[in-house]
Amino acid sequence: MRGNLFGQAIFAFFIQIYFFKHKLLYSQASVVPENNNEEGKDVKDEFIMPEYLNANTFYEQVSNSLTVVEFFSPYCSHCKTLAPIWKDAVTTFVESGMDVEYKIDYRQVDCVQSGDICSSEKVPAYPLIRLYGPKIYGLDISVSSVSENHLKNYPSDFKRNKEDLIKFGKLESLEYYKSKSESVEKLDENEEMGVHQPPASSSSKQEIPLNSDELISIISDIDIATGEEMKENEKPWVISFIDEESSHLEKEWWSKDSFFKNNWEYLGKELDAHGVNLGTFNCHDSKNYKLNEDICKELVNWSEEFPQLVVITPKKKINKIFPYDKKDMGGFSNKKIVDFAIRVNHNSYIPKINTMTLNSFVSGNSEEPIPTKRDEKIFFVFQYDAETITPEDFDFLEHLILPLSKLPNFYMYHTDQDLEKFNLRLLEKANNNLKKNNLFTYYSENMITNKLLSQVPTFHIYKENFRIPSTYRCFSTVDLRDLNMILEWVYKDFLPSIIEIKDTNAELIFNYNKKDYEQVVLMFVDLLNTDSEIVTSFIKDFRKNYEAYELSRWNYQYEVLNNERKYKEDKINKLKNEVTGSDRSVLFKEMKKEVLLNDFEKNKTNKSKLTYNNIGILSGSNKPID
Repeated sequence: MRGNLFGQAIFAFFIQIYFFKHKLLYSQASVVPENNNEEGKDVKDEFIMPEYLNANTFYEQVSNSLTVVEFFSPYCSHCKTLAPIWKDAVTTFVESGMDVEYKIDYRQVDCVQSGDICSSEKVPAYPLIRLYGPKIYGLDISVSSVSENHLKNYPSDFKRNKEDLIKFGKLESLEYYKSKSESVEKLDENEEMGVHQPPASSSSKQEIPLNSDELISIISDIDIATGEEMKENEKPWVISFIDEESSHLEKEWWSKDSFFKNNWEYLGKELDAHGVNLGTFNCHDSKNYKLNEDICKELVNWSEEFPQLVVITPKKKINKIFPYDKKDMGGFSNKKIVDFAIRVNHNSYIPKINTMTLNSFVSGNSEEPIPTKRDEKIFFVFQYDAETITPEDFDFLEHLILPLSKLPNFYMYHTDQDLEKFNLRLLEKANNNLKKNNLFTYYSENMITNKLLSQVPTFHIYKENFRIPSTYRCFSTVDLRDLNMILEWVYKDFLPSIIEIKDTNAELIFNYNKKDYEQVVLMFVDLLNTDSEIVTSFIKDFRKNYEAYELSRWNYQYEVLNNERKYKEDKINKLKNEVTGSDRSVLFKEMKKEVLLNDFEKNKTNKSKLTYNNIGILSGSNKPID
């Protein structure tokens, strides 16, 4: 079971039996909501958008309140496109009371009317969305911060739609007030403010206690009460399975857990901001003891301690139950749980991607040289030919969802576009860019072809802001179906190209795959006392040097490969002249030997130049490493 498709099929059969038994625009004008204006019916009051910030109000606002600010020009076409989306997001946010709950405002600056503000804040283009507020200790600040109260830019991987605009405000509010709470705790350890409380009432977001009917309805996508398809079952679930000796679910069971007593409520709000439900199921409910126990034994590891977390993805027919393995994931943490839930849901559907999106992803066109608050993403792309692909090829991908979702930052996609040609263009651009910056690399088309050569279907790995791809060299159906071989290839290259070292990941970076990665190159950065433009320039140069190194490593490997092939050829020619009769078996044995390009055989490289691969950045604004 647990990640095993056969086990989940058995559970689906169990559900069927159970179900069978049971059934016996920019303007300060108002936004008018859609209402029926027929006589006799109430008309909802118009929502008035907040006034634009100006020179008299902008700095007072951002120095006192956490604020999402949009800088715009009324003559900008992109601003006009965003206008109704922004209004809709703000209207929903305020009318639902989220502005009070999350203690954050959404405001705008007209850069035509208030050009002095936009000039002072170094607004490069419109529309531009940023987070402002009073700075507090412990909060990650944007590398590109341009002023005292500029905290962060709108993330490059967020869409400019209503949902992501609201999500941005929610998540930043949670992070901000969590850091503020921790900061106050450090100043006065006697004050009881160490718990990571959400900014508003802790009771505003709670987990949903589930009984057996509700849980089976969620999994089967069929309402047990009516026998019809679930109408509201679009969101994924994180469900905590607990073992409570009671006839009903304790409202605050988590208050007795060493980790969740300080993190459960914050986890619920963070999951809610990402559109994920949080539920609880009691495996020891005395009212339905046997049934609940049977369900739990199917879904979780009964021999492990409780609570245990499971992510359930909606609307899938199979492979929709994914356990959060506490040991594999390195324990519980809100960040890990939220990340796992989001990526499991994403990877479950393996969305399609195109080369335009991939090009933007690897080219580093974002305003930020490194993403704030998160490690850089990695895209795992399944490439196939639409005319020759088989259902079995897609079925195999299901076996990759859980192991790849356990790796931080990994996102699965598929495409039927020609990625071999795309990869060649990427490498040509990277090489030309390096030449412009006097970073000489010997660019061999034969070497590139050798590294990217593979039959289709195959897999590719792309890293954010890094133009050197990795291709799984697949030459047979056996290679494509070999789960262990694919995962071994992934595990040797699953770290981002450049990663910020923190106390939570330092051990992983320094101990990661020492057989292949013997060294780590560190760049020390003081984000608090160094001009942001200087930091940006250094990090961009750091990236270029790493791309140059990687191409140099490829060339060195290709030289080693050619030398080995030449050695084999010379040895065969020598044996042809020396052996006869039965002794020719030695010749045939030598001829059968394969000489392959080993992507990660770095122990045979020139160690004085080519022994490092992963690069870390140590920021002076972070907590010290233990």
